[in-house]
Amino acid sequence: MTPFSAEEMASAVSELAKLKKIPITVYMKDGGAKLEEKIRALSERIDFTRKNGFAPSQLSLAVSSPAMARLKIQKQLQIDQHREKMSAEQIVFKNFHRSLANRPKPSDKEVTTAQLTVSLLPHQETGLKWLLFRENEDPAGGILADDMGMGKTIILIALILRHKELAVTSLSETSYNTAAMNRCTGTLIVCPPSFVGQWEDEIHRRCKKNCLKVAIYHGSYRNQLDSKLHQ
Repeated sequence: MTPFSAEEMASAVSELAKLKKIPITVYMKDGGAKLEEKIRALSERIDFTRKNGFAPSQLSLAVSSPAMARLKIQKQLQIDQHREKMSAEQIVFKNFHRSLANRPKPSDKEVTTAQLTVSLLPHQETGLKWLLFRENEDPAGGILADDMGMGKTIILIALILRHKELAVTSLSETSYNTAAMNRCTGTLIVCPPSFVGQWEDEIHRRCKKNCLKVAIYHGSYRNQLDSKLHQ
């Protein structure tokens, strides 16, 4: 007698349960003899399998050839890659939800940096607080999407200046992770050519003297600024 494979065993048990539910009556041509024989044979083979173990899976036999083995390996690699992708996405969503739980309250504000020549408005202090919070998150960064005229430029200038202040502030004096925030000593501003002069003018007007240096990387002479940018 040959035992069932693991795949066949589940089907055999299910089939046996269905056969046992069929009522045997005298109205059957053979009096139910064939049905009883089928139930007996199926029961014996199930019991034999339980005592002696499963037969080799037909799927395992099918992949004995090198070509089928390669297909099986490729399929497993695809499954592993999908699991890794799902795991990475779960980490991102977990960090995102943690970030939402820890985000600043609308009433939280960041004080105006002393290096500005003007004071930030209340909504700008709130925006600065949120930007600093986002800079400290993983992944870092965010989008400031206030309406036109709300002072997005001055908020970002204040963010740059606040970074400079935090660079010389010890971790015990601030709630921000300064080691994670200050990865470089410069800020790259990418904007349309028509806004380049506006940014430069805003920095000169809104910042105290020698607080920030500006280098405009634009035009036919931009390659000559390489050495200056390294400073």
